[in-house]
Amino acid sequence: MSFARIGTLLGWMLLVGCSNGARQEADRLYGETRYTEAATAYEPLVSTGKAELELQRRYALSMAHSGQATKAEPVLSALMQKGGDPEIAAAWIDVVTMLKGPEEGWAVAQEQLKRFMGEAAVRRAVGTLAAQRGDFAAARDHLEQALKLNPKLASAHANLGDLRLRAGDSVAAMEFYQRAIEQEPKSPMSVRIRVRLAQMLAETKPDQALNLLKEALQVEPNAPDALAELGKVMASMGLFDQAIDYLKEAYELKLERGDVMSTLGFAFLQRASRSPDAAARRQDLLAARMWLNRLIERQPSYRGAHNNLGKVLVQLGDGEQAEQAFRQELTLYPSSLEALTNLGRYLAEQGQLEQARELLVRAFEIDRRQVVLASELGRLALSQNDWSEAENWYQNAWQLCQQVAWGHPCRSDVPFQLARIAGRKRDKEGAVQYLLKALEGGFADLGRLRAEGELRPALGDSRIIQALSRSGTP
Repeated sequence: MSFARIGTLLGWMLLVGCSNGARQEADRLYGETRYTEAATAYEPLVSTGKAELELQRRYALSMAHSGQATKAEPVLSALMQKGGDPEIAAAWIDVVTMLKGPEEGWAVAQEQLKRFMGEAAVRRAVGTLAAQRGDFAAARDHLEQALKLNPKLASAHANLGDLRLRAGDSVAAMEFYQRAIEQEPKSPMSVRIRVRLAQMLAETKPDQALNLLKEALQVEPNAPDALAELGKVMASMGLFDQAIDYLKEAYELKLERGDVMSTLGFAFLQRASRSPDAAARRQDLLAARMWLNRLIERQPSYRGAHNNLGKVLVQLGDGEQAEQAFRQELTLYPSSLEALTNLGRYLAEQGQLEQARELLVRAFEIDRRQVVLASELGRLALSQNDWSEAENWYQNAWQLCQQVAWGHPCRSDVPFQLARIAGRKRDKEGAVQYLLKALEGGFADLGRLRAEGELRPALGDSRIIQALSRSGTP
């Protein structure tokens, strides 16, 4: 044999060996339901146009399962012309729906349902499409039949979870989602489900939500939805540095959603409020203003955006623009509790006390559980020398204060103010009783006590002297 033929044979053997190794790796990824990676691994193997049928099939399914509908369509179309099979038919229904809409998808679904009525994959695809068309009873029937045919079909569990969540049964939804993840822990679908579960758990169980989102990012490191939700959960937990990093990464991956920009504005604002460094604080406030302005430019009526912008502008010293922002929020949402409160507080600082009172009363009427707001209204009444109204608000605040956790500032400040009012009315016993409650709640400013002339009779009472002695107050 010539050296040339030996070289050709060796080259061919090497090529076959490399090809076999690449196929084995692609098949491994497919078997682990890592469909996005599998599609990438199969692509060079099918690029010659001479790939075997099973290789084309797995390539098409990998693309369909990872949402690459446009790339999957021609391969699936060719396979359908060759007869197809239940999995290919189900993927074809999904892809036609994504590319051409639910009505064209439904026509295809009815045709494939006649061919594969007893196949789990097709029943799942038809059920998914029925839910998109709003026929939830049919959707549930098809999906339940799919699970009877194949109890391990992850996508059917996931879609039934969506249906149960829509019906308000979050417990059942979570059970279906967990089963879906157990069946396909590394598929692109598992990323979506983990994000959904994290959204459900974020408020009550943020640690569990964080773990789910981190698992999602292990499956798909650049999943924008997972990055965004992780940033939102961290912001809710006060972890603003990390929240900003994740949210900016999601935004840079073209997830230019309102909630991402809104949370970025909020996170920068909160970080600024905590910063001891004036320069760093200003930089964060400027960043918050940028993100909120960007949000308002794209979604002018996004709830809370103008209110948060107003809070930023107050801290930047731009009071006039802040007032306009608060008023714009109230134009859009007249019952916005936070905007009413923020604008009321701002106007009070500017000396516009009557307007401030009107806004703060409106806020309290919306939610009568606000002990801090009741206290503020009492303080506002005192600033207007209206002791009778002040007493009413502080009495209201004191009732609400009994329902908050021990250590809340109202435990000391509210009874102190009520003691002042009682002292002004020459009600020594009332002043003593409220002062005892204030001291019990942690009030320890003896200088402030002595500065109040109305409290001098109460301060001479043996019970107050003993209480001060027990608290260690000189």
